Amino acid sequence: MSVALWLLAAQGLLGGIDNLWNHEWRAKLPSTPTARRELQLHAGRGLIYGPVFLAFAWAELRGLFAMALLAILAIELLITLADFVEEDRSRGLSPQERVLHGLLTLNYGAFLAFILPALAAQAAMPSAVFAVDHGWMSWLLTLYAVGSSGFGMREALAARRLGKAAQAPIIEPRPNPRPQTILVTGGTGFIGTALVRRLIERGDKVYVIARSPAKAERLFGNQVLIAPSLQALPETVKIDAMVNLAGAPVFGRPWTDARKVALARSRIDTTRALVDWVADHAVKPRLLVSASAVGWYGTEHGDRALTETMMAGLDFPAMLCAACEKEAKRAEKLELRVARLRIGLVLGRDGGLLKPMMRAFKLGLGGRFGSGTQWMSWIHLEDLLALIIRAIDDPTFAGAINAVAPQPVTNAEFTRTLAAALHRPAILHAPAFALRLVLGEMATLLLDGQRVAPERADQLGFQFCYRVLDAALADIARRDLGGKSGAHHDHPVGLRTAAR
Repeated sequence: MSVALWLLAAQGLLGGIDNLWNHEWRAKLPSTPTARRELQLHAGRGLIYGPVFLAFAWAELRGLFAMALLAILAIELLITLADFVEEDRSRGLSPQERVLHGLLTLNYGAFLAFILPALAAQAAMPSAVFAVDHGWMSWLLTLYAVGSSGFGMREALAARRLGKAAQAPIIEPRPNPRPQTILVTGGTGFIGTALVRRLIERGDKVYVIARSPAKAERLFGNQVLIAPSLQALPETVKIDAMVNLAGAPVFGRPWTDARKVALARSRIDTTRALVDWVADHAVKPRLLVSASAVGWYGTEHGDRALTETMMAGLDFPAMLCAACEKEAKRAEKLELRVARLRIGLVLGRDGGLLKPMMRAFKLGLGGRFGSGTQWMSWIHLEDLLALIIRAIDDPTFAGAINAVAPQPVTNAEFTRTLAAALHRPAILHAPAFALRLVLGEMATLLLDGQRVAPERADQLGFQFCYRVLDAALADIARRDLGGKSGAHHDHPVGLRTAAR
């Protein structure tokens, strides 16, 4: 029995890591519309594990009680198998998460191998419950029971909340005498989801290329045409414009060699495939709007203001951006207008780096990164959407365009402004050495920055709704509290009053 208890304790520890790191931090399941089924399975498993931990911590069950425990263990096994299938179906699991699931499975199998003979023998005895005490192990299992039950309740409530919003929101398109057909890759991501909804709203016909058509259907219903790949599009389809937002998140998993390859493939290969697809069709779109990033400039420029004429940097993000832009520029030889948007830190309530930062700041855990002197070139999501749509409509938008607000800030100023918008202190400090130790090369995204200027957007007459950071973060804080946005979508896109 003692070996079985150690295995059960290990199961609780591994399960806690899986919940906190993979489900809460990385996948953000409780706020993901497509995760309802997975959350239901997790809730069932968590609520089962609570009584199981308590039973092994403080009781010896015999007869019918032991048989009931055996049935619960069997149900837990079935839920876990169903959960593995659902996770593979609904979201791509990282190698790390797959390894952890393998360890959980092996450990649970070993636990069952040790515990089943004893439980079977106890089930053959007269029904009774005897109190036991395994010392500190009983209290550890009790702690696991509380945590497991808490997670189970949280996930059950999240699944219920998502169930109420399971239907894709119906968007009433405005009358549009000249609707366009627009193809969007990466249409289920943070920026892509908002863009697709905006395009629907203005009366365009939208094709979404999505690796998970089920997720796209949950987000947009039948208001868009969904395809799992470019090859799945109808041969006769006529596209007016393409917006390429595809790419795995750069911030998240450590930049191992394998991760760098995955990041490159998700961006470079997708862009190359998009241009190749255009080349194979006689009727071609008139333009490609392709997402790049301010990482293009590298991190060696200090306080220098960076414009679109600057050469690419030499670090990994810069080389990744340069390779993506090189593939996008190939479309110019096919007589497409190509707008390459070098996007800064996108500020929005529902995604991007700001979302986990807001979560930490609300708990009073916010603070600057490193020295705080590094520059952060940012843009409000509403302005980015307006810039993309302006690029679709305006034939003068071509070449590299910095998609950043006119007033970048240092990390220290960003920290103070975010704390003020959320009415929280920001007294903590994440030392540079600690971030580099934990995040490795990826820490450059937090500790090194670029002071980027939207010179080309200014020359083209684009006017930002959110020019300064305090107005942008105040708007997002209002949205987070259920208030209305300060943006006005009835103004011509990209020509709104540059208030604030």
